[in-house]
Amino acid sequence: MVTVSQFSMVIRPKARTPADEYVHKGRTWIEGRENSNYVVDITNHGFVRCMAVLSVDGMSVCDGQPASYGSSGFVIAPSQTVTVPGWLVNNTTAAEFVFANRKHSYAQNQNSTDNVGVIGAAWFVEQVSATNMVPVTTIDQSWFATPIYAASTAQLVGAQLRDHKQSMGTGFGDATAFGTANTRFVRSSNEPVALSLIYYDSATNLQKMGIQMRSRAAKHAPDAFPRGSGYCNPPPKWTTQRW
Repeated sequence: MVTVSQFSMVIRPKARTPADEYVHKGRTWIEGRENSNYVVDITNHGFVRCMAVLSVDGMSVCDGQPASYGSSGFVIAPSQTVTVPGWLVNNTTAAEFVFANRKHSYAQNQNSTDNVGVIGAAWFVEQVSATNMVPVTTIDQSWFATPIYAASTAQLVGAQLRDHKQSMGTGFGDATAFGTANTRFVRSSNEPVALSLIYYDSATNLQKMGIQMRSRAAKHAPDAFPRGSGYCNPPPKWTTQRW
């Protein structure tokens, strides 16, 4: 989980707990396992609505174009989480995020591979005025918003590390239901108030970078009844004779 003040972004393999994170040379890394689907949980811990412009491999999740601060995003109500399962195909369907070999990534398919290997969220807060202040209970939690401001020339993510040969990307997976709708959202500024960035690659590449991976061995869970429902163990030389 990357937490920047009142916002957080978590990469979570589908139907599982969040991916292990490793901080290396000022960047947060996770392992991307080929053919493993994942979702992105984006949370607003604040008291006003915010928008998260979400980028995967340098491409906007909303329209598949190179991401900028002016790209469309997801409006999140206070104290709410939106789980984004994939690339938006229309207002009812997304194509699941799936870790894939770089050459099979969606970015490769779109001939936009300069920023493969990073997931980012640019956070904007809503401009609050007497005319748009409304009770929290009436705010929609997961609507797709068209930005009011024009696209910024600043890119959401920078170029890939020069000394790192990225092997993983994010593919265009199976269709999954994900309902979205347009809503009005006025940004308080053209620039984001915070950025969340998580980098990813294969376990092999992370280890080459010097990252010590955590063991994948399953952890032991305590058992309240470890003996089960078996019977007594006979002592040595015991026979079936009657006593």
